[in-house]
Amino acid sequence: MKIKVYPGEPRGGVTPPCSKSMAHRAVFCAAMAEGESVLEGVDMSEDIEATVNVCRAMGADITLTGRRVTVRPFKKEGTVRASCGQSGSTLRFALPAILARGVRGELTGEGRLMKRPMESYRELCLAHGWTYEQRDGLLAAEGSMKAGKYRLDRVVSSQFVSGMMMALGSLREESVIEYGVSPSAPYIKMTAEVIKAFGAFVGFEEGKVRVGGGYKGTKVAVEGDWSQGAFWLAMGKALGRIECHGLDNDSFQGDRYMVWWLERGDNVLDCTDHPDLAPAAAAYGLFTGGVRLTNVGRLADKESDRATGIVRMINDVGGRAERINDEIIIYGGAPRGGRVAVDDHRMAMMAAFMACGSEEGIVIEGAECVAKSYPDFWRHLAALGIKTEVSNEKA
Repeated sequence: MKIKVYPGEPRGGVTPPCSKSMAHRAVFCAAMAEGESVLEGVDMSEDIEATVNVCRAMGADITLTGRRVTVRPFKKEGTVRASCGQSGSTLRFALPAILARGVRGELTGEGRLMKRPMESYRELCLAHGWTYEQRDGLLAAEGSMKAGKYRLDRVVSSQFVSGMMMALGSLREESVIEYGVSPSAPYIKMTAEVIKAFGAFVGFEEGKVRVGGGYKGTKVAVEGDWSQGAFWLAMGKALGRIECHGLDNDSFQGDRYMVWWLERGDNVLDCTDHPDLAPAAAAYGLFTGGVRLTNVGRLADKESDRATGIVRMINDVGGRAERINDEIIIYGGAPRGGRVAVDDHRMAMMAAFMACGSEEGIVIEGAECVAKSYPDFWRHLAALGIKTEVSNEKA
């Protein structure tokens, strides 16, 4: 889909979709629980559908009714074969869940998913004598992960720690996971809160976490998504006036940091714990005198190489940005406008943000990629008074 976003001042209220991070965790925990669970407030996206489909492949009975998801736990023998779509969370949560069930898993993905880092799990499997093979877009793993002591090395994402926490938390006996330091550490705290909602215990010590106790079916309300809300909050402050509804100020989501960052008026964003804020912060910097993104190396391993993409996109539409070592510098100045091609949901949202404050507007090719996390994004943007025009839509 090709869409042109015209310049304009976004004004009004918007309710972002549910927290994708929380929904992933809730579905997996519910699928490993004893008894039925009901998850309220779930907005389906391609990533959440991937998690639902994987859990179904593992034997879970999952029913979708509006924004309600009813989950009955999986009972599966034999090989689990499923696609994780483009969802890194799904892939990294599924593998330990499969191992904790003691079955074989054969997982595939789309886009760049199967090229994203998985070394922590590969080394874990090799250390414990489990099968781990990854080739030609297929990841096959087989083993029997019992309660015990485990160590994760080379942790490039908190998703590895969270995946192990959820899998081992489903077992009655206590396990210890040693992981040292993890980027995006706030999301490990979110995982702990979801695990506790399902009745398991979690205890943190320096560089490690204790989990266990097993899960009981329960009812969970999935909160709004601060990662998506960050675009609206930054856009509203830079270009107009937007009120975000449905976001929990006491949330454990790491990207709630955007509120603090905007209020402080900081012009430096450290991407170590908040990589998904980088596109919104980059666009924001164009209209607020500039911004510097630090520790951007890990942006290369997202749905696209965002470290490269942010710089290229800004320069392509007449702004000015450059990368120097592990930093990206965005210089202030409204972009002229133009045309960009995207295949990454957050980069599409960044382009829309820039278009609102541009001189001529921006044509965004591949705009349908927002369906990965936020299918209603374009509708919500238009509801804020921004003119959008679909000029070429493929069936």
